[in-house]
Amino acid sequence: MSTSFNTNSDTAQKTKKRLSMTLICSTAILFSLTSFVLAPLYTYTCSDVIFSVTVLPEIIEIIMDIIDVVTYAICLSTIIYSIFKFSFKGSLHLGAIYCTAVFLKYTANLVLTFIFDGTIGFNDFLYVIIYFIMDEIVLLLVSALSSSFIRKYYEKKALTEKANNRLGIKNVTTQEEVFNTSKIFSRKNPLQASALTMGVILSIIKILSRIRYDIYIGAPASVADAMWMSAYYLSDLLIIPIAYAIAWLMVSRFEKKEQEDISSSDK
Repeated sequence: MSTSFNTNSDTAQKTKKRLSMTLICSTAILFSLTSFVLAPLYTYTCSDVIFSVTVLPEIIEIIMDIIDVVTYAICLSTIIYSIFKFSFKGSLHLGAIYCTAVFLKYTANLVLTFIFDGTIGFNDFLYVIIYFIMDEIVLLLVSALSSSFIRKYYEKKALTEKANNRLGIKNVTTQEEVFNTSKIFSRKNPLQASALTMGVILSIIKILSRIRYDIYIGAPASVADAMWMSAYYLSDLLIIPIAYAIAWLMVSRFEKKEQEDISSSDK
């Protein structure tokens, strides 16, 4: 895989370091906020006689869901950009960082369960294993599909540039073609296609989890319950545009920083 970017080894190393630090810092801050602050607070408010009858537990749960979406969007878009710049193989270290962060997140959840309940049951371990596997499946799907979009883009661009060279037509650079665009979405843009795919996958996972929960608690008992259920599913669908916007913002920011590095190195 080759690109049309004017990069050198120093700029590439700076970009790789920036991506790694983004992944490490974002997972450390956001996963810790959920595991060590919001999750214990949610458990406390659900078990407290006063707070359990208020909307506070639901508000905390919504905040945790939002942070989860933001976290996964940041992490996965960082990996998508790395695949675009350095290929799938060149991004394996980011996948390792992500897997480690997710493992530590669920380990922390187990420890907190033991602290609050005084014991850890088999179901606790089972849920951790299931959710950990689901997270890795999401990573694999997003990485594999993004790699496919990006590979096809570069293959098509190579053919276009070859034809343009024969005809004496000036080629458009990858940077101009992918990032200097006013289109909100184009399926021909590999990063936009990857970002949208990521949002769809995150939304589907959330919807499937909610369906499992709704089957467990049963059908809505009133019109109000049905409206609340519909609202929750609508919020799950909103994950798609939210995750897409975050991802596109992240990859655009990464590219801007790299172009600044290139300008500095040329001086």
